[in-house]
Amino acid sequence: MLYYRIAGAVIVAISGVAGAYILNSSAKGALIQAEAFISLLRSLRSDIECFAMPIPKALGRCPAELYRRCGYQSDVPPESIQQLLEGCRIWDGELRGRLEGFCRSVGRGYREEQLALFDYCLGQLEERRRVLGDQLPSKRKMNSALCLSGALAIVILLI
Repeated sequence: MLYYRIAGAVIVAISGVAGAYILNSSAKGALIQAEAFISLLRSLRSDIECFAMPIPKALGRCPAELYRRCGYQSDVPPESIQQLLEGCRIWDGELRGRLEGFCRSVGRGYREEQLALFDYCLGQLEERRRVLGDQLPSKRKMNSALCLSGALAIVILLI
């Protein structure tokens, strides 16, 4: 009987550590994803500004690694930014909201308007990346503390 309690306590402790790891990974993933979308939009903006390239062609020139860092799940490059966003698993809800607002407006105006839209969205994404980066250390500590203390509380109740 004692062995079952010890085994249960070990399983709960391992679950607490795994929960902390998953939450910390998602917090770090949101930061990495924000940086990837910033890189992607900068690349698209430069292709549009320098070469007057349409968005589908500019998307085709982006490296597959950049799409993976954005969270894009398909092997086929997207043909539109909307398709890219639909194919991504976005870790941060606020980042998703800003990108959806950008997707609704992009491709519907003259070149100068599009460049201004890219600049505005890049400014918003850089601000969000800054916030995510500033919050990351405290979020990691909080996630770890909550998961481990919750697991410890359950272990105390079991034993």
